[in-house]
Amino acid sequence: MHKKHHKLIIIVVLFQLWKLSSCDLCEIARNSVYQSGFSHALKAHWIGKNYYKRGPSGNDIHRTNVPTIRIEFRDLIWRDEMQLVYLNNVILPDEVDQ
Repeated sequence: MHKKHHKLIIIVVLFQLWKLSSCDLCEIARNSVYQSGFSHALKAHWIGKNYYKRGPSGNDIHRTNVPTIRIEFRDLIWRDEMQLVYLNNVILPDEVDQ
């Protein structure tokens, strides 16, 4: 069985088992493409030309179908976790905000 078929089966099972919403599945799909070994060109085509940017500026809702508010929430939580990990002694570089 090919890896992509195996991954698809896992996603379908998770969808049924945990009663995931279509929004949940879109976010899983977006993150799967983002973390994959696909080329920059393919990632840009599938999830948007700014996919590598953090937060809402990196989300093309027309390609990913992931709402901006969800991306904003994930980014806020990530930033809070970074502050916790570094005991509030971290200054996130400007590149992270772009």
